[in-house]
Amino acid sequence: MAINGSNTGPLYGLGLIVVAAAGTPVLLSAGGASLTNGFGTAASPSPIVCSQIRVKALSSNAGLFYLLFKGGNKAVPLTVALAVEPGRTETLWVPGLSNNFELQAYTADADTSGNSAFIVAVIV
Repeated sequence: MAINGSNTGPLYGLGLIVVAAAGTPVLLSAGGASLTNGFGTAASPSPIVCSQIRVKALSSNAGLFYLLFKGGNKAVPLTVALAVEPGRTETLWVPGLSNNFELQAYTADADTSGNSAFIVAVIV
């Protein structure tokens, strides 16, 4: 098993996601984790899907850390999936649904450059 868990579950750590420039969303792969698994083909790998996305914002952050729908912007409320206060953990999930979130469909942003969070995918 990889140090960050398994990309087939139950836990898959995406690492520490650092937003270098506030207002410029970063991919969830920014922490070094792959967003695809070994299924599919080399030309068309399967995306990792999960039941929950947990975001733990560092307590040293100045302002909010955001989980956004890809292509979104923190200034557009309809594209914000989660807004996490410093030191808090928030979870994106829908009760009763299993593996309904595709990690490639999300990005991260922050109010302040250098803010960061640990992100974990829960796969069942």
